[in-house]
Amino acid sequence: MRKFPTEKYKADLKQIKNKILRLLTKRDHSIQELKTKLRRYNEFSDEDFLEAIDWVKKMGYLPDEGKMAERLIKKFREEGRGKNYIYSKLKTRGLKSANLKDDEDEAAAAQVFLEKKLRGQSLNDLDFPQKQKLMRQMTSRGFSVSVVRDLIK
Repeated sequence: MRKFPTEKYKADLKQIKNKILRLLTKRDHSIQELKTKLRRYNEFSDEDFLEAIDWVKKMGYLPDEGKMAERLIKKFREEGRGKNYIYSKLKTRGLKSANLKDDEDEAAAAQVFLEKKLRGQSLNDLDFPQKQKLMRQMTSRGFSVSVVRDLIK
């Protein structure tokens, strides 16, 4: 487990800019993620942070959070994740979540997950406890109960 220092380092505007740029070179971050990561080790004023964010936006390095959310939704759907999982991940990253309903995308992602779990076996071959276990796995993966119920029945 990684230990964080007990004393935070006082960062000025230039250092904040450099740290933000360093974080953005690894992957796209939302503004909330940047602030959270910087606050782990550094102490700085909100004005300095906002000024650094404005500077990064003007330079064109800060990603569009709407497009970032769309990419993450697509990625999680391809992994076979449900809407509840996606909502929590977007919230953690400080991104506004799109209106995810029990739609075809979630049903398709659930179908992909179900096929991986069954490994060519038929759903009709499973007994009741096995179906219950499968339903628990799917709901823990973030799929809504209605989608899971529709697929299993």
